[in-house]
Amino acid sequence: MFALKLAKEAVNAAQDAQGRAGAMQTAFAYHQLSHAHNMQTLGTLIDTRGIMSKNVDYNAKVYDPAKGSTS
Repeated sequence: MFALKLAKEAVNAAQDAQGRAGAMQTAFAYHQLSHAHNMQTLGTLIDTRGIMSKNVDYNAKVYDPAKGSTS
């Protein structure tokens, strides 16, 4: 088990060296900015205007990994 923990730390260190931490901080900041924008413009945290779009096929078959097939 110790070797597995060391391997995980090695992978995390390599990803951090590639800029993972900074990229995650930026992505989260944009995520929060989007919520603030929606709150100011729509009065809600999430923009639901596209949910009931005419271009979405709500009867499309979707793969369900729990069943191992499409539903």
